[in-house]
Amino acid sequence: MPIERKPLFRPDVMHQHLVAFQLPQRIDAFRPKLAHWAELIATGRADKLNEKELLPDFLTDFFVDLLGYTRPADGGQR
Repeated sequence: MPIERKPLFRPDVMHQHLVAFQLPQRIDAFRPKLAHWAELIATGRADKLNEKELLPDFLTDFFVDLLGYTRPADGGQR
């Protein structure tokens, strides 16, 4: 007997929060990198690369540049 799928979050509750959500302005500068990653994945070029080729750039682009995490070598507060 199949199990009924339920969304993780109720759409009506999420809608209330998403209507007022504004991305930080620094995200605009990141949009070209997002487009590059989207194109890399959509065209299948990412499938031809191995993890060692993708992982360093992915982690840097998304975690450091987009989300603002700092690395120990950056010398900032973590």
